[in-house]
Amino acid sequence: MGEGISCIELLQRVYDCLFYEQVGEMVEFEKPIDILVADDSDHHRIREGYLRYTGGKVVALEDDRWFVGKGVPYGSYPADRYLGDLRVWTGSRPLGIENFPGFRNSALIITRNNNIGISSWGMFTELSDLLTKIDDYDLTPNEQYTVVRPEFVDVVVERIEGVMEKNSRVAA
Repeated sequence: MGEGISCIELLQRVYDCLFYEQVGEMVEFEKPIDILVADDSDHHRIREGYLRYTGGKVVALEDDRWFVGKGVPYGSYPADRYLGDLRVWTGSRPLGIENFPGFRNSALIITRNNNIGISSWGMFTELSDLLTKIDDYDLTPNEQYTVVRPEFVDVVVERIEGVMEKNSRVAA
């Protein structure tokens, strides 16, 4: 059956493999971009959790350019529920990422207990069926900590690339 990979390793491998041939450049932001993903504030204290993006890669699809960034938890404890995400938006720079609050346009979300989540908001909602397909690749069924077969990387990459291609201006 072979060695499995954790979901956070899945996220890294998907990021590395996405449009490997079409990557135009790697970009490092002058200052990190923080997106609020969890808020447990009340009337006497502020507790906000963010995912932080420090850079990413530009992917060229025909005449369209996409930016792919990997977020890591930052801020107060509400962000501790997450290990990271893969966020995708059109454009070659981080301009506009603030227009995607929460997990909007997150193609993949990895939770602290090492499970996979799919955003219910944005262009990647159609990937929700991956959560049922994971059963075919899960090496730890009925466990809290998910370990998947490495072949699941190719399945996820193919689906994310398909959504990006479908949502390119050229395809529109």
